[in-house]
Amino acid sequence: MLRSLVGSEMCIRDRVSTQSTGGKTRTSMSAEDIQTQVEYYFSDANLKKDHFFQTQIGKHPEGFIAMELLLKCNKLKMLTQDAAVVAEALKSSSLVEVNADGTMVRKVGEVPPLDPEVAARQSKRNKTEPAVDAEELKALIDAKAAAATEERLVYKLSGLPAGCRWTDIKDSLKEVMATQGRMHVSHEDNQTEAYITAFKAGNEEAWAEAATSGDKLKVQDAVITMTIVDQPAEALQFWTSEFTKNPPTADKKSQEKAKRETKKDGGRKRKAVGNSTVTLCGVEYDYAALKTRVSEISKAHTEGELVELEGDEKDFMVAVLELHPRAADKKTNMTGMAVGVNEKFPDTRCFFVLKEGGAKEDFSAKKGIDTAFGLEENKKAKAE
Repeated sequence: MLRSLVGSEMCIRDRVSTQSTGGKTRTSMSAEDIQTQVEYYFSDANLKKDHFFQTQIGKHPEGFIAMELLLKCNKLKMLTQDAAVVAEALKSSSLVEVNADGTMVRKVGEVPPLDPEVAARQSKRNKTEPAVDAEELKALIDAKAAAATEERLVYKLSGLPAGCRWTDIKDSLKEVMATQGRMHVSHEDNQTEAYITAFKAGNEEAWAEAATSGDKLKVQDAVITMTIVDQPAEALQFWTSEFTKNPPTADKKSQEKAKRETKKDGGRKRKAVGNSTVTLCGVEYDYAALKTRVSEISKAHTEGELVELEGDEKDFMVAVLELHPRAADKKTNMTGMAVGVNEKFPDTRCFFVLKEGGAKEDFSAKKGIDTAFGLEENKKAKAE
């Protein structure tokens, strides 16, 4: 459902591992492949840049990482999902070792420190506003949940095919139902149920009609059912859960930022579209946080002229593309998403939409973000 830290970190380290093996994706479940993949996770080269693994290692007094966590790594998961198979494959390794009951793995030898630049970026990312008082946060969640219950539709989707992602759900539903504004999909990977939400204004009739579409309502050729959550108590419970998982603390930051910008502009406020935050992949971002996240993905892939994104990074940048004013045109014949060298400005990198036949088209993530926050509209107004 929500974009997790594990998913985000895993796709980064798995992408690097793919590069280190010549760009080949291994799918056969051989002991050698499994050993090579796990040894890469614990290699000095990866650990120097992997804050998440470093954190997990530091949590255990003997430096072990749970096998359960390793099996969430995309590349390893493609090879096997059986902890016993991994433990057996690592018996001959001189670089990593498994504990007695086969439930944990650790590096043999000393763990290298994080590279200074990586540590500095992580430190900057972790800087947040002072913690909100528990009662104040509960009141804020309750208020947001109550407002969402009044303003937004919630539908439950059932019968989803195992292995589908939120992007599959969203793309499939777009074919059978029109949505005014943004549709949010709340879904956990590999689950067969999900929830979709949008503002009631302009969507109630279209969504109600879509719910009666029968076998036309499909995701990856699987017929699904779409049921409205119209009982106030049930809807309130859903929204309370959503905001509890993603506390709406960004509102305070956005308000303080807006005050600073108002003073800077001599009292002229920027025109905003809807809320002062946007939600992508289940996470609420203000303007600065969203730009920072996009920049992090770009800077994480400097190993080639064109690096195809995978996993949560790909999903996230597809969501950013959706914000672009020409998203529909740019998504035509899309097969993937990549980071690469800007041909016009070779010293810079940008995002590309990969298309059928090996074609690619660049797009401005900043333009999409500016559009989502109403800044592109302001630019046009000033130009006029």
